[in-house]
Amino acid sequence: MASASAEARRPELEALDPTGRLPLDLVNPEGKTDWDLSNVTFKGSGNAVIDAERSPDATDLRPRSWVNVSTGEVRLPAATREATLQRGIVVRADGGDLLVHRWIDSRLGVVAQISGTVSADGTGRIDVESVSVLDGGVDDAATMKLYVDEVEQPILGTLNLGYDRGAGITVGELLGNNDGVVLMSDVIALDYWDFSVNTSGTTEVEQTIVTLTSPETCNEGRCGFVAGRRLGRQERSDGRFNAQVTEAENRGSDVTIWLRGVVQRENSGLCFGNGESGTCYEGTDDNGNPREEVPLWRFPNQDGEGYYFQAQDTWTSGVFDCEENIWNTVCLESKGCFLEGDMFRITACNDNTGTQSAEALKGGIAKLPSGHRVNTTLVRQVADFCTYAIGGGCDFLGTEVRTLVYLWQAKYVGTVALMQTDPTVEGPPDLVSFSELQETNINFGLLPPESIAVWTVGSDSVEIWWDPGNDTHRVKDYKVYWDIDSGADTSYANSAVYTSPPATVTGLSPGTTYYFTVTTRVDYTNSSTAVTTAMESLLYPRQVSGDPGFIYPIEVQATTTGGSCTPAIDEVSPCTSGSDCLTVDKTQDGGVQICWAPSGSSCLDAYDVMYSGSPIGTFSAISQTGLATCWTGDPDAGYFVVRGRGTGGVGF
Repeated sequence: MASASAEARRPELEALDPTGRLPLDLVNPEGKTDWDLSNVTFKGSGNAVIDAERSPDATDLRPRSWVNVSTGEVRLPAATREATLQRGIVVRADGGDLLVHRWIDSRLGVVAQISGTVSADGTGRIDVESVSVLDGGVDDAATMKLYVDEVEQPILGTLNLGYDRGAGITVGELLGNNDGVVLMSDVIALDYWDFSVNTSGTTEVEQTIVTLTSPETCNEGRCGFVAGRRLGRQERSDGRFNAQVTEAENRGSDVTIWLRGVVQRENSGLCFGNGESGTCYEGTDDNGNPREEVPLWRFPNQDGEGYYFQAQDTWTSGVFDCEENIWNTVCLESKGCFLEGDMFRITACNDNTGTQSAEALKGGIAKLPSGHRVNTTLVRQVADFCTYAIGGGCDFLGTEVRTLVYLWQAKYVGTVALMQTDPTVEGPPDLVSFSELQETNINFGLLPPESIAVWTVGSDSVEIWWDPGNDTHRVKDYKVYWDIDSGADTSYANSAVYTSPPATVTGLSPGTTYYFTVTTRVDYTNSSTAVTTAMESLLYPRQVSGDPGFIYPIEVQATTTGGSCTPAIDEVSPCTSGSDCLTVDKTQDGGVQICWAPSGSSCLDAYDVMYSGSPIGTFSAISQTGLATCWTGDPDAGYFVVRGRGTGGVGF
């Protein structure tokens, strides 16, 4: 019996009339990362199940090649999905090769496919024989795993730019899809959060990870400064400053990112003055009592990719026990701040719930002011304790404090939306029965373009266009990358900076296939060091799932015109293991792996693996490997050769 996950990857597609009017994006899909297949007319004659490795058009099919052309968003009649467009040349037993384009969703498999007889030059279709598109509804909110390296970003690895709509705004005002949204419980119930509403006239927030310096640690004399710890730095256009000192620890059973200290510039005229206060979560207080450690993020699960957390995972600190955790740091008496020795203390509340805890609630899609849609995990963090102060003329004795922070966390780019309650007011006991917020942070960047497309192609140039998104006021410029192989295979060899789309990339070789992607750049100035850094958005193939996984960034492919180059068979150089150019080894599952040394031909586009049952019989292509120099399969016993394929044809 097939597993549930296997069945989920075999969606039912409805057949379309191949002679009817078909969307242009379906008939001519290449050179795009955005395909509108929503307006199609189905035949109404039942469903056709599409196998991810075979075409429904004929029997005894052998795919000669499946090549990833581009990745982007495909709008289907019932849903919008992430998709990788693949092109395949398929051999039919009854003769006449097929050119097949199919859109692959990472969760569902094939969601659309079109095929027809390939033209003589192998670049197009002379007819459409079969076309099918997913018509049924799907569950858009995928369960998402967030791995350690997707949450703990490197120093200056990414920059989040966001808006704070100001204290007093309600949860419903933050959302474009706010019908019936009054309380936080209504927000949690949604599977799609539209944060793209008007954000003009609000405070801007920028945050990144920087190296922790000695003056920036939480009260250096008491928390201690440890080189190599990371400072999550958040700066606001209204002058406020917040930072978190973190440290990761692999404990064997999980990976925990500990919150070692926090620093905040309150920018208020109250007893804090205009300086900074700090909170320690390590070491001991002046009485020798250990301070309670706080896990900011915890990754309790592990698979082949590493440690991760997902919806329903929880973590918590121990109960706070009257610790001297909060200290003023850089305030001076002349500024009306506490003198050295004055302090706050944190203690457990009377109901013994004085902890900091977190829970990953659910997954869902968030639409940002830039227009980007990303797949997120909604996390709730709860700081629940009591405080009192001595000295400095402040009276917070016995105050119960509950701060609720809701975070929409995405892969690699971090927190893309934040809602926080007022920490000076006791929060609701059920954690969800509130509507008013003290602070928000809705991200509009730094993100790659929403889509990329190939405009014009010449013999030595390709013109690339991209949609930069709806909010570009912080954008400095864009960086276009290109190479003769995908960024998923090797790093891009070439790049150039452009101030706006489109970009014409010149100096290319005729008749050559190139891969392109685009990133966005802004300037970030660290107020502590006054150093300005050009920060860059994600570079392919590091991807952020979207709707439910429209992935940014994206890559397109284009082949320059002109040039005709045919590699000879002898350009597949001899293998190092002997005089024969091929090596054949058995695989563990009973198949074979055939490998060969790479060709030295500059015009090589791909290799064809050729098979024949007789050494003097006709050899037929059973696979095309691109530039890879190994092929694994389970063929019948026989004979194999490899030929080179170039823009002008094949080697023999």
